[in-house]
This record gives sequence, structure tokens and C-alpha cells, in this order.
Amino acid sequence: MPKNPRKRTADDDGSDTKDLMSNKTPKLPVETALDKKNTQALQSRIKKANDDRAARDAEWAALHPAGGPPPPAGSRGDGTFRLTHLRMGAGDCTIMCTPEGRVVLVDCGTNDSEQAPADFAAMAADVLESKEYLLNYPRIDVVILTHPDKDHYNQLAQLLPQTAIPRTVYHSDERKEYAKGGWLNRVEGYDDLCRRVELSADQAEREISEKKGKSRVTKKVKTAIGYTRLAGGTIPSSGTPEEEKLDGDGGGLVVLYEKGACKITILAGMVQYDYEDDKDDGTNRASLVTLVEVYDKSFLLLGDATRSTERYLVNQRAAKIKNVDYTTAGHHGSNRTSTGQFFVDAVDPVRQATVSAGKKGLDAHRLPSWQVIDRYQIRLNASGRGKYPKHTVSAWPDAGDVVEKQVEEGVFTTGCSTKGVQIIVPPATPRPGL
Repeated sequence: MPKNPRKRTADDDGSDTKDLMSNKTPKLPVETALDKKNTQALQSRIKKANDDRAARDAEWAALHPAGGPPPPAGSRGDGTFRLTHLRMGAGDCTIMCTPEGRVVLVDCGTNDSEQAPADFAAMAADVLESKEYLLNYPRIDVVILTHPDKDHYNQLAQLLPQTAIPRTVYHSDERKEYAKGGWLNRVEGYDDLCRRVELSADQAEREISEKKGKSRVTKKVKTAIGYTRLAGGTIPSSGTPEEEKLDGDGGGLVVLYEKGACKITILAGMVQYDYEDDKDDGTNRASLVTLVEVYDKSFLLLGDATRSTERYLVNQRAAKIKNVDYTTAGHHGSNRTSTGQFFVDAVDPVRQATVSAGKKGLDAHRLPSWQVIDRYQIRLNASGRGKYPKHTVSAWPDAGDVVEKQVEEGVFTTGCSTKGVQIIVPPATPRPGL
């Protein structure tokens, strides 16, 4: 049975979003059927949004015809994949550029950048507006907002260039929860191009009471929980285009596809069942979790996923998350809510784990935890993974002040970097099925 959710504690991110669950034992969601009129209206709005987006894509293609000179080496669209986890302090922001030159942003916010505002803005601009990402490119093809905690979205308007118009935004929770600053209003027809993702369908064990004769007996049964929906509607499992349909390999939502080069899939979203008593009010648990497969490498981006989100991924997406090359640690390296040993073992990353957190962070939060860093170090060593040049990692022990150490394992914290942690994947033979 799911446990009662608890109030946020010292290592939470201090966000001011509302609780999604009461302090009573949560009931399993019951889906209400839309009447025919509402269903038709929803389908009509989605069709209009898709038509509008297709028209803008055609307009873009006319301005940037295929067959032109290739971009210079080191620039967006040169066939190389690039990803940067920015140095956001107590926050999170990841930007990437696909081999064909499409730009994807996952979150952009902070509670404390650990830099003077002008220095922080200049640092972010050096990365975001570089030739590798947004220089002379007036749109962000895919924006993924993992959940509405302010340290994941409150810098969108401040750090992104005004010319960068998002094409489609995928998010958990309600769109209005991200409304501070009005950045989402940049999306033309944003009501329908901002799409809520629900990928939480599973089976859960519950206790039920039945009457037998003059007494009652309790037994455990498996019951269906959660949803598989996009913008409130069903997600197709076949047909063209390849995007915005279910991935036949694992049931996630494909949001970007470049044949033979790159596929980006949302694996989980709006998980609400508390499998692991994760000490969360439901907001972090609902985080969108993203898998990036590019050439022969893969990346797992967890947002603030909790141990319950991790359990859902192990239950439903085990084959997709096993032996990813690169992963992030959920919830800025919190040991209290995230990165269970069962999950580290299930993922067993091949190369690297990155924690988005400050070099010192906020005293009240004590993130990241050395227990999380150690957990990944031990897993990487046990699996015989390669070493990196010695580099500094800072984290909080169970007691006392933040501690810096030199490590050789593939564990990195963004706060100990200059501008962020960048990973580059050159063209290579793609993995099967890509």
C-alpha cells in the first residue's frame, strides 16, 4: 500500500508549488469518460495545433532547404551530437543539439546560481547562444519541463534569447503551474502546443477486504493504476510521422526522431503511486523522465524523479534504462528521496553519472549527498567501468559541512565545473533499431 505523503524536508528544493496529494492515504486515480462533444473538441484542437506546427515547419524548410553547404565543423547540425548540463547552482538545465541540428532543452531554473547575476547570465549565454546550440537559430524544437518546481523553470525568460521560440513543450502537471514569467506564451497557439504527458500505467498490489460467511478476510490483488495519455488524449502506437507516438520497444512517447541517428523518448510522467514511501508530495514523483538514444550512445535524464518514479521505471522500462551510457541523478543527488540502490543496479551506467547541484548548494537542502555519489562510484567500479582524469566532486556527508574530493570514477557534479558538464557523441554506427 502507498504510504501517506509527508511534508517537504531539509533536502527538498524549497519550491512553492501546491501539494498534488492530500495528507491522507491517496486513492488510486479513477478515469472519468469524456462525453462525445468534449472528445471531438479535444481532437479538433489537437488537429489544429498539429496543422499549425506543420505549416511552420514547411515555412522553416523553405527558408533552410536541404542540399545546401554543410555547416562548419563544430557547429550545430554538423552530424555530431552535443549535450551540456549547465552549471546552474541549485537548479537544473540541459541543452542538446541533435546530429541534424535540432535543439532540445530540458528544464531551465535555479534557486541559487552561486554566481553574481551578471556573471551567471554571461556564463549561460556562452553556452546557450554558442554556435553549437542557439546562435542564429530562432527556435527550440523540443522543450521538456520535467515538473513545476521553480528551480527547474524560473530562468527560461531570463537566460534564453528572445528570438528562441519553442516549437513544442512537453510537461507534467498543469501548464498554469509554469506560468510565472509568461515564457510559455512564446509558443504560438500555446494552449495546444504545450502538451501534458502522462506515462504512469502499471499494476500495483493493493489490499482488499471481502466478506466470507460471517467474517471478512483481507487479500492482496493486482490492480491497474495510472494513465498513458498526451494532452488528455490517447497516444497512437503506429503510423507516421514517427514522433508523438508510442515507442514499440518500451511504451514511451517518442518526441524527436532522426532515422539512424537520434531518438528522444519520454519514458515516464505523472507517476503518482507511492511505491517506495519516497517522502515526496507528488510533484517530484511526477517528473518527466527522458531517454536520448544517439548513434551508439544513450542518456537518461531524470529531473527530480523519486524512488517511486525509479520503481515505475524498473517495473515498466527496465530494458530501456539498463546500461545507459550516461545518466543523471534524480532530485539533485538527494539520498532521502531518490537514487535507490535497486535503481543504480538496474541502470548500471556504462560511462557516467552527473548530478546537477551547486558546489556548496543551500545549507537547508544539503544536496547532493555523498551517499548518492558513493553509490554510483561503487557501481561503476564493480562493473569495471573506465576511469576519468582526476576531478573534483563536492557533496554533503550525513553530518557536517560540504566536502570536496578528487575522484577518478565517472561521477560529476555541475557545481564543480566552469560552465557545465558537456558530452559529445561523434557520428558512429547506430545501435540496432535506431
